[in-house]
Amino acid sequence: MPQPGPMTTARKAFTWFVRLFVASFALGVALLAIDGVGRPTNCGGNSAALGACSYLARSVQFVRDERLSTEPLSLASVRIALGDADLNVRVTTSWIASATFLVRNPELPLPTPPSEPVIIAVCSRSYSNVPEPTIWNLYSTRPSHAVGYSDGSWGLITPEEYAALDLASFVALEAWVPQPLSGM
Repeated sequence: MPQPGPMTTARKAFTWFVRLFVASFALGVALLAIDGVGRPTNCGGNSAALGACSYLARSVQFVRDERLSTEPLSLASVRIALGDADLNVRVTTSWIASATFLVRNPELPLPTPPSEPVIIAVCSRSYSNVPEPTIWNLYSTRPSHAVGYSDGSWGLITPEEYAALDLASFVALEAWVPQPLSGM
């Protein structure tokens, strides 16, 4: 039986190529596993702030649709229709305890659709978790503030857009709606 001779240069190169490919594949799988499993949830920050602002915006739309009229609507009338407890429970969350929600002056009438929607609720704190930083977007983050609009829509604005808002026409939600009793 003939003895195998020394490896040829081509065979050595191929062996190293296979080893490098297998190592790269294993590293890629490990990175994807860490990215998908090793991170905390995306429940806080802008996810929670968007939920709160969307609730306030949808509440305005709900009350407007229920009334089926063109009478002027304000956040004060939305508060009367929904009740303080409902507004507080839906907006207050431990995920964003350090944030303050500002609402448009409750006594000012809201524009009637189809006019241009105005911001009726804004989170005073910017968060960077929406869109979620992942390996696919190179873990890029964009700080933004959650907002709710008078037409029932919601979204994110940049810190520059937040700084340009006239916050003199806004009040803190906590100052406008009484806080729930402890234990609720």
